[in-house]
Amino acid sequence: MKTTGWIVLALCSAAGALESPAALLEMKMKTQLLTQTEGQAESTITGEGVCWHASWRAGAFLQGARETGDLAYLDAAQRYFDALIDRLHTSPDGHRGWVGPYIYDESVIGDVHIGDAILVNHMLEFALFARAELAAELQAPYADAAQVYIDLAEHLSAKWIDRGTW
Repeated sequence: MKTTGWIVLALCSAAGALESPAALLEMKMKTQLLTQTEGQAESTITGEGVCWHASWRAGAFLQGARETGDLAYLDAAQRYFDALIDRLHTSPDGHRGWVGPYIYDESVIGDVHIGDAILVNHMLEFALFARAELAAELQAPYADAAQVYIDLAEHLSAKWIDRGTW
């Protein structure tokens, strides 16, 4: 019975049907990055593989806001993105990222370009939407979050440049 629900959700998503902002947020907050831990309670499952799951359908928040004009999608996006940011780890070199086992070799722990990029990309789309597509009188509630997401993107970019791997 549970599988049927996911199949219906996938079919609705493929057909362009949108969940309500609350339903979308509820679904996205169940991602492993936000719900599961290994070992001690403070040890969050993360890494590139989990970033892929966290990124899946994260663009639906902005899609909903654009298609319906309902700003509750932006509020939901902000809650989700802020929860993802709360799961950042700080590496020994002082840079933050979604650190965890590599998907191709789980004995190697670190952060990867793609894991950072696929999550921060949704946040930058939020920032662009809040600053450039919303009417000026509607931008204020989203201005601080937009700046946080831009600052994070700049930090992540600087990290990879500092590491000489960009």
